Amino acid sequence: MSVSPRLVRKLQQVLGTESEDLVTWLDEERAQRKELANAVRSGFDELRSSIHRVDKGVAEAKADLMKWSFVFWVGAVSAIAVLAGVLR
Repeated sequence: MSVSPRLVRKLQQVLGTESEDLVTWLDEERAQRKELANAVRSGFDELRSSIHRVDKGVAEAKADLMKWSFVFWVGAVSAIAVLAGVLR
């Protein structure tokens, strides 16, 4: 999207022929800003993907911890039951 015709006319009224350089510069700046915005969007998409991978890894680690906690809990309860049976 370039500089609006209304702005170009106003610049020509105020600056005369020098307005062409300003209009060109404004168009270039707008294009650079658009490229930067696209790069930032791309960076955010990549960041979201990385966060998703980390979140998935945390969920897997949590599931493993729950499994091992259950195994140790069953072992402890079994050991207490055996000791209770021996001490009678």
